[in-house]
Amino acid sequence: MNASGLSQKISNNEPISKTVLWNKAFITIWVSALIMSSLAQMFNSYLPNYAISIGTTGALAGALVTVCSMGSLIMRPFAGHMIDRKQCVLAWMIGVFGSMLCYGSYIFIGSVALMLVMRTLAGFCYAFLSGAVATIASRSLPKEQLMEGMGYYGLAQPIATGIGPAVGLWIGSTLGYKAVMIFSFVMISIVACLGNILSKESAFSFKSAPSAPEPGEPDSENGEKEEYPGGFSAKVRIFSALMLFAITRCCVTSFIAPYTTQKGFGNISFFFFLYTVSIIVTRIIVGKKAGRLGFTRMMAMGIPALTASYVLLIWFPAKSILMPVGILFGIGVSLVNPTLHTAILVLFGKYKQGAANSAYYAACDSAFALGALMLGALLDISDYPFLFLTSTVIVVVTFILFYGVAKQLSGSFGGTEN
Repeated sequence: MNASGLSQKISNNEPISKTVLWNKAFITIWVSALIMSSLAQMFNSYLPNYAISIGTTGALAGALVTVCSMGSLIMRPFAGHMIDRKQCVLAWMIGVFGSMLCYGSYIFIGSVALMLVMRTLAGFCYAFLSGAVATIASRSLPKEQLMEGMGYYGLAQPIATGIGPAVGLWIGSTLGYKAVMIFSFVMISIVACLGNILSKESAFSFKSAPSAPEPGEPDSENGEKEEYPGGFSAKVRIFSALMLFAITRCCVTSFIAPYTTQKGFGNISFFFFLYTVSIIVTRIIVGKKAGRLGFTRMMAMGIPALTASYVLLIWFPAKSILMPVGILFGIGVSLVNPTLHTAILVLFGKYKQGAANSAYYAACDSAFALGALMLGALLDISDYPFLFLTSTVIVVVTFILFYGVAKQLSGSFGGTEN
């Protein structure tokens, strides 16, 4: 397929028949996602630490993260609507140039109050940028490779979780606050340059998209029938499953450090290292098999791994138990997260990929924002083992919610759902 043919297919939201997954466009998208996620993770760890170091209260330091998440959550419906009107380039530009403005302003801002304003704006921009990047990724993948491709795309997040905070804290401790902000501005500028490359590769249109056909009616673009596998109830179930799954991830990432401190254990950085490596290795091993395995089998492998990791945390006889916990938790996240992400893409249909990705990120944003508060409140009246027992129950409920729509996802990649 020539470049113009590729451009036309992506512009019309059509899956590409090309079987080479790691093509120029997908690599560009993946690198953009990695930089974008790394900057987000870097600021979430560095800014509160910096704010406290200059005498700000803990509440205000935490607010630097909260206002960004809330800003992103508020703007996601608008970003999704814009993207579904075939305006991915416009959404990308709003996100990337708005982010450049925010990162550039951080260099000169000394007031935490002004920083809170810019962090809110950064959240707005992140909603547009992350939604555009994820939608370009999902639209550029052949249908039969959607789960495999979104699994690889999702690897950017755990890698960023390891890279972002480490780089930010290292630059901040050695070169200072302004060096971190200059570095961030340079990196987001690279994303802008990658966007220019991608726009030439994919040629997303600024025009309004054609109206989606009614269920069962021929698609005016290709003469085929557009399928709408997911009704409102199915979408609500998957959205709820995504939220609950994100809450359980929040439980581990937010509370495992204070739990181990209470146990009298020291540095547990090896846990996060094993967790990240486990996600990457699992994704590489499963990779091309994901489409053949189908949604239910992927979930049926991931849920027991997550459950086992929580059970080990409840038991927690020694620090060494964190090694299998990190591996099992990574395996579970690597299997469940891309499966739920792909499921919501399939249920929304190809004309609503922007809305689907916005719903995915909204579920994650709200879960991490509310989950930490709810789990913290639960911890005040209970203890850590009960917290992880609650997460075990939530994981089971996640699978029950998913299983309720499994039949509607049957055959999406030519496999079967049992």
